[in-house]
Amino acid sequence: FVKIKFYGTSHGGPEVGRECQCIFLETEKGGYFFDMGCLTAPKLKNDGYDINKVKGIFITHLDRDHIAGLLDFIMITTVRQKDAVYKVHLPEERGEKAIKSFLNTMNEPVYSVDRISYDIYSEGEIFNDGNIKVTAVKTLHLGGPCKSYGFLIEAEGKKIYITGDLQYTTSDTLADFPDVAKGKLDLLVSEGAHFSSKALMNDLEKCEAEKIAIVHV
Repeated sequence: FVKIKFYGTSHGGPEVGRECQCIFLETEKGGYFFDMGCLTAPKLKNDGYDINKVKGIFITHLDRDHIAGLLDFIMITTVRQKDAVYKVHLPEERGEKAIKSFLNTMNEPVYSVDRISYDIYSEGEIFNDGNIKVTAVKTLHLGGPCKSYGFLIEAEGKKIYITGDLQYTTSDTLADFPDVAKGKLDLLVSEGAHFSSKALMNDLEKCEAEKIAIVHV
C-alpha cells in the first residue's frame, strides 16, 4: 500500500490550524518525508508510527517553511531513537554545512552519528531503494544561485508528483509547471501560494492526474 499524509499545508506564514509544508509517504517497507516545515517526531508518535521506520527525508529547497522541523527530527533520532537510519536529501551543500554547524553548538557530541547521512542532489533520479524511486525536477521558484526542485515519486505501482514551490507570477500561466505534472499520475500535489488561482487552474485543466491536492496555500 501507499499512503500520503499531509502534516503541513500552509505557506511561509502562520495560519490557524495549519502548519508549514510537510508531506509524509508511508509504504509497507518504510516512511519518507517530503519537506519538513513543522515538527514531525511528535506527530509520528501521536499516530503510533515507529520513527525508526523513516527511511529518507527529501527537501525541495532551503526556505524556512520547508525545513524548520528538520533539525528537531535529526536531534531526536540521534539521541532518543538509537535504531534510526536514514538519509537527508538536500538541494545545496550549504544546507548540510548549516545543519552540522548548528548541531556542533549543542552540548552533547552524540548529535553527530553515522546512522544519519546526507546527499546533495541535482536534477534527475536521486533515490531508489527498491521500495520507492524519486526523481528531482528543477523549478524556477527562487531564481539566481538558489536551487529548488519538485519530486516525482514512484512507489508500488503508484506515481505521485510534488511540485515544490514554483516561480512567482502575475500572469495567467505558470512558467515552470512541468510536463511531468500534466502526465498520468495517481496523485498531483501542487503548491498554490505564488500565483493566482486562475493561473493554477489553467494548468490543472491540462492535467491527467487521478487526484489533485493543493498545498502551500
